[in-house]
Amino acid sequence: MARFFKPKRRKTNTGPNKNQQKVLRREKAGGPVAPGTSLQERYPHVSQVSLSLRFITPQNQLFEETHLEIQGDDACRFLVACPGRCGGGHFDLSEKIKLVFDARRESDQENVVCREPIYTGSGQACDFRLECRMDVDYTEE
Repeated sequence: MARFFKPKRRKTNTGPNKNQQKVLRREKAGGPVAPGTSLQERYPHVSQVSLSLRFITPQNQLFEETHLEIQGDDACRFLVACPGRCGGGHFDLSEKIKLVFDARRESDQENVVCREPIYTGSGQACDFRLECRMDVDYTEE
């Protein structure tokens, strides 16, 4: 017995797909800069950024200490993942770093606390703390 097969539906839309439209709208609106851009492209007057990161537990004990060097050609993204109990929190340093760059300060410090809940529906926050020291080298203009 022969079976009936429905004919394949052909696409009539030859324009950009939904994701491409979203990217185009974000570019037109002047949305956030793509995370893959280099430090030199985003901030031409900055040659190097040095970040010293210290993660402090809610019990005020040192959990981890790291050091990041971002050169002119390196991709710059100033989001630091929280190593705490929340599992998905992050510290956003981009606003503070932009203020430091605009003021042309050589160094500055920032303290940020993770306010993500330790699990979904919990009223208790992660409370991991990030102590960040920034040292900036500017280009000679």
